[in-house]
Amino acid sequence: MKILIQVVLSFLLVFFCGTKAFGQTIRKNYRELSNDEKQVFANALYALKQSGIIDEYANLHSQEFNQGIHNTEDFLPWHRWFIYYFEKALQNSGVAGANKIALPFWDWTSQYYNTVPTDREITAPLWDNAMLGQFNTAWALGRDLGGMASLPDLASVQQSYSIINFAAFSPSLERDHHNGVHMWIGGVAAGGTSPGDPAFYLHHNMVDKIWQKWTDLGRISTFSNATVPGFPSGVPNVDPNSIIDARHMKVWFAENKFVSLDNYTVSDTENYEYSDSIYARDFQVPASTNCTLLSGSDIKLHTGFIAKPGSHFVAKLIPQQTQVQVANAAFKKEESNSSGELTNDEIKVFPNPSSDLFQVMLVYDYALENASNNFSIQVFDVLGKVVYENRTPSRSGLFQINLADQAKGIYFLKISSINNTNSVKTLLLK
Repeated sequence: MKILIQVVLSFLLVFFCGTKAFGQTIRKNYRELSNDEKQVFANALYALKQSGIIDEYANLHSQEFNQGIHNTEDFLPWHRWFIYYFEKALQNSGVAGANKIALPFWDWTSQYYNTVPTDREITAPLWDNAMLGQFNTAWALGRDLGGMASLPDLASVQQSYSIINFAAFSPSLERDHHNGVHMWIGGVAAGGTSPGDPAFYLHHNMVDKIWQKWTDLGRISTFSNATVPGFPSGVPNVDPNSIIDARHMKVWFAENKFVSLDNYTVSDTENYEYSDSIYARDFQVPASTNCTLLSGSDIKLHTGFIAKPGSHFVAKLIPQQTQVQVANAAFKKEESNSSGELTNDEIKVFPNPSSDLFQVMLVYDYALENASNNFSIQVFDVLGKVVYENRTPSRSGLFQINLADQAKGIYFLKISSINNTNSVKTLLLK
């Protein structure tokens, strides 16, 4: 299933009010930001500068510079918590649209965006006035891009993933990858008040992404300290063991226009929105919870995806202006049908009419995915001839039918479920 939508990012903003709560965030490469998103991001940064939050965070970092947030086991969790709350400050800046943005990252390895200029060059789009270039003079940051150091390359980062022990991985990531980037930027970014330069946050978001990927490889982070203190006002201290996995903060990292939501169980109400592809695997929506996935490209529900009976799950793709013909595309599962029957209302077809491809989505009991051959699909012409047949369709309940080789006219989609009940939909091939 692949449908383009307008870029809409909407993330729930949640602050601590005595108990721990997190909003949902999908962080993406700054190159994936739309022009509007770049403007909102810049406006939010200016608002935080005017309110004093930028300077507060910079001064706090400077005060803690030699007090345990560098060259210790607390380096990674301290900065993860630090940028997480800065992201919330951006979303709560009061700037129109800011509550819909997430902190982008700067991939200084140029793993995916490796065409000239790459993100390893001083001419990269990151330093244009549309992004971070505008702050250099306005905030007297004194950057000296590339003047004092070189950026770590992809090979060195990949090599760090082979380090199994956290006691070796953390200082290696800090020394071999983190430090040099600060020096490469230069100016304010090269000193203790480095959060005074917005580049700090995009850089540390990349560092955080590397730590998360290392964790996803099954590596174990260990901490002797139960609390990491020394955060800005309004930001609580945190047990580093509670944020080893960014999933626990409901933070996800997109990669090359793709985000994988995996090994996760939804709690309460969660909304995940991303401008490109969303892949959900080993992703559970328990009873009495609500989950919405919104994508600007496609959503794939794969092995281990379960929306339990009593849950409310919506996977929705909203088209861009150039694709308005699929404006009503939606997959919505509010209740499970334990009998395995598929009613006509549980079959969604779009676009319909279509000139070739019909996208079909089924609302059915996801527990039935454990059985083989749950249903079969046939398409008949008006004379009763079978023109399409698939007896083992995707168990995700999402599939497409290509009738490009058939004559224009009316066709009938028949879906037979496991108890031999049938449902029929009319297709119009134009």
